[in-house]
Order: sequence, then C-alpha cells, then structure tokens
Amino acid sequence: MVEKVLHAGNIAATLAAVATATEITLAGGSVSAIGAALSGHALFRKLDTPDKVRALEIAERADAHLKGDHLTPDRRKILIQMFAAFLPSDSDLATGSMQPAPIVAHMQARIRDEARDSAYRTETALDDYAALLHAILPIALQPASRQEAMLQELLARTDDSEGGKRMREEGITERAIIRLAQRVAQDTDDLAAAWRELQNAMYIAVRLQREGQVTSN
Repeated sequence: MVEKVLHAGNIAATLAAVATATEITLAGGSVSAIGAALSGHALFRKLDTPDKVRALEIAERADAHLKGDHLTPDRRKILIQMFAAFLPSDSDLATGSMQPAPIVAHMQARIRDEARDSAYRTETALDDYAALLHAILPIALQPASRQEAMLQELLARTDDSEGGKRMREEGITERAIIRLAQRVAQDTDDLAAAWRELQNAMYIAVRLQREGQVTSN
C-alpha cells in the first residue's frame, strides 16, 4: 500500500548531496553546473530514484538562485560555504516540524550561536542563507505520494494539538513525534482515522514517558 513515506533522514541526505555538489562547483570556479556535479557524485548515486529526482530539482533551483544578480561574487562564495557548513540535518528538519519557515529560523539561530567565521554571522549573510533555503526547501519537503502528503498534514496538526504540546512538555523529541506519525501514515489511507490513531499514540507516549518506560528519543 505504501511506497515510501517522508523521512527527515532521506531529505537531509538529499540536501547533503546537493550541498556537496554546490561546493564542488565553487572549487572549480563556477556555480553554473550543480546538476552535472551532482549526478557524478557518490552521495547522489546512493540515493533511491525518487530522491535522485528530487535532488536534481533542488540543484536546478539552487543553480538559478546562486546565479541571481542580487549576489556579488563574495556573497555567493560565503553563501555556498554556509550552505555546506550549516546544512539542515534530520534533527534540524524535525525541530522545524518539516516546514520551511521554522527550519530556516532554527538554522539562522544555529549559525548565530555556532559559526566561528564572523562573515557567516552578518545580517547580509544570514539573509542570503535564508533566501537560499526558502528557494530549495519547498522542493525538498514536497510530498511525493499520498502517504507523504498525509504525513505532512498529521505533523502540521500535532503542532497545534494538545497531545503534541504534552509530548513536548514531557521532553519527547520532534523526531519521536515524526516517527509516530510515520507509523500511522503507513497503516491507513483515511486521514480522519489516521489523526485519531495518532492522537491515541501521543496519549500513550505521554503516559509511558511519565511512567519512565520510554526515553524521549
């Protein structure tokens, strides 16, 4: 019934392949052939077919963005370096609830806190980084199947639900919430039934967490 549901790790791996290819083009003195650099890289060859298609689409969007007149050569170089150094991981994607705006805000905060290179912490660099992520994340996060679309809807509902709030208050991670939603999305094609099942699963997770029988991750 299910081909493959959305998984933060798969998306992170796809982004990593694109970031590596982008960095390769910088080393070669050009940012006009990300797709070509991507298709020849080992990280790309390890992806399954749907993720390869997604990666090529992301590379095309990144190419267009990086060739924009709004970026000077120096700003473009810093942006590519930032993209490689601060690539959203599966944990970052989970923390951002698999939504572009929260992910971007989270990553900008990470850069402000963690970047050793002061050039990365300027408002111009942070804005450039945000604009690139906003350009590519909608492609990276786009559902590839009905089950993926259901999963995204379930995750969006958990953000505003009492069950999701209680899970976070109990220290249960976003990654754990995503895993619960993934299991539910694999079991049914009925969104209403899936949401009821996820609410029940969240209630059980909170109860077990309070009883000390599960870990938060």
